[in-house]
Amino acid sequence: MQKTIILALLFICFHTFGQTSKEDLISSILNQKYDSDTTIWGENGDETKTLSTIRTKVLIIKNNIKIINPKGNNYAIVIICDSIITSTSSKISSESDLNIFANYGGGVLTIENTKGAIGENGIESNNPALNINNRATDGKKGKGGKDAGCGSRGRWGAKSGGSGKSGQNGQKGINGNLGNFGQDGTPAGAVVFICKNFHPNTEIYINSIGGNGGNGGKGQDGGKGQDGGNGGKGGNGGESGCGRGSKGGGNGGNGGNGGNGGDGGDGGDGGDSGDGGFVKIYSLNSSISPLLYVVNNLSGEPGNGGNGGNGGNGGNGGKGGNGGKGGNGDIWRGPSGGGKGGAPGNNGVQGNKGQNGNTGIKGKRGKILVEEGNQYLKVEETEITQIIRGTVTESQIVF
Repeated sequence: MQKTIILALLFICFHTFGQTSKEDLISSILNQKYDSDTTIWGENGDETKTLSTIRTKVLIIKNNIKIINPKGNNYAIVIICDSIITSTSSKISSESDLNIFANYGGGVLTIENTKGAIGENGIESNNPALNINNRATDGKKGKGGKDAGCGSRGRWGAKSGGSGKSGQNGQKGINGNLGNFGQDGTPAGAVVFICKNFHPNTEIYINSIGGNGGNGGKGQDGGKGQDGGNGGKGGNGGESGCGRGSKGGGNGGNGGNGGNGGDGGDGGDGGDSGDGGFVKIYSLNSSISPLLYVVNNLSGEPGNGGNGGNGGNGGNGGKGGNGGKGGNGDIWRGPSGGGKGGAPGNNGVQGNKGQNGNTGIKGKRGKILVEEGNQYLKVEETEITQIIRGTVTESQIVF
C-alpha cells in the first residue's frame, strides 16, 4: 500500500519537477533528503529571490521576501520543507502561483499572491470635438427698386426695393466621442499552503485578491455650434422721375439662428474587477490547526464609469440685414423712407451633457479548499474568512 502511494505521489511530482531525478524525488517525498539543511531568508532586510523550486529542511523567514519565477509569472513557485519558521510580520509574495508544503509551521506569516493587477484607467478625452468655425451662408441682398421714368410708351412709377434674404441657420456642433473604457483588473493567482502541524500561537494570513478595474475615461466635450449667417441688406427703393414719386427701400433679412452645441460624449465604462484566487489549506482539525487563518481572496473592486462630456456652446445668431435706402424724391416730393432692419438670429443652445459611463462588473471571490476531506468552504462574497483553531466564522462546509 505504501509503495502504491509513493508511486502516485511520484507521478504527480514529475509534472511539477520534471528536471529532478527519480531518486531525488523519492527522497524528498519521504523527507529523507533536502537540498540544504537550513535556509534563512531576509536576515538583513527585505529580499527578492529568483527561483522556481526550493527544498530545504528548515526555512527561516525574517522579513518580506518577494519570489520571481525565472520563467515568468505563469509558472508556479514550489517550496518544500520540513519546518517553516517565521518572525513577526514576515511575508512571502509572488505574482506566480505559490505552492508551499511543510510538516511544521511557527510564527506569524503572510503569504500573498500579487498577480491580481489593477487595470489601467481609460484615457481622458481632454480636447473637445472640433468647432465649426465658418459662419453659415449670409442672406442675399434685396433687389433694388426700379426708378420712376417716362418714355415713348408713357410714364412708369418707381418700385420699392426688395427685401433682403434671411441668413442661413447654423448647423449643430459636432458631438463628442465616447470616453475610453477602463481596463479590466487581472484575476489573482493561487496559494496552496499545506502545513500539517503548527505551533499553538501560529498565525497565517493568506492574500490572493483580484485586481481592481480601471476607471472609465471622461467623454469628449461637444463642439461649438455654427454661427448663423447674417441677413441680407434690403434693396434700395426706386427714385422719383417724370412727376412720379420715389419708393421705399426693402427690409433687411433676418439673421440666421446659431446652431446648437454638440452633445457631450458618454463617459467610458469602468473595467471589471479580477476574480479572487484559489486558496488551499490542509485541515480544520483543531489539534493540528494554527491559532488563526485569515484568508482574503476577495475579488477586486470594479472601476467607476467616466463622467460624460460637457455639451458644446451654441453658435451665435447672425446679424439682421440693414434696411434698403429709400429712393430720392424730386422738388415736389421728399425722399421715401428706408426699409426696416432685419431681426438678429437667436443664439443656439448648449448641447446636452453626455451620460456617465457604467460601473464595471465585480468579479467573483476565489474558492477555499480544505485538503483533508476535500472540503470547499462556502463563504461570503464580500467578507474575509477567519478560521480560529479550525473553526470557520460565518461559513459552511460544502462536501
